[in-house]
Amino acid sequence: MLNRNGRGFTRIGLMIVVVVVGVLTSVAAPNYASTQSCALETIVRSYAHVGQLYTEQQGHHCAGRYPSGIAAAMNGSNDIVNPFGGFAFLDGPPGAAPGMCYRQVGNPNTSYTITANGRNGTPILVLTNHWR
Repeated sequence: MLNRNGRGFTRIGLMIVVVVVGVLTSVAAPNYASTQSCALETIVRSYAHVGQLYTEQQGHHCAGRYPSGIAAAMNGSNDIVNPFGGFAFLDGPPGAAPGMCYRQVGNPNTSYTITANGRNGTPILVLTNHWR
């Protein structure tokens, strides 16, 4: 694909390279976006597990009674932030905020449910300490 005089590349050769690079980019870009979204949801799931570990630890220290809320302790950490924006935890019944972990206390602080929402605001993980 060199010019007739042996120096440089032909326009056709360069156009073929540009087309091939464009095709590869168009295939890779959607996969990258999907992978990034899945990674953000994995972060939310890990935060829900951190919230469960914190709740269990506090329950152990308080003779089996779980704390009434954990949002202040969890949101106070610089390491735990909602990857979709805002706070990562909220005490109360599950809502529809993307990336939010909701912690609802059950019967007099002896049971709890932690619900983690995905990018669409729908639950992607539900953690609880009691059998259903």
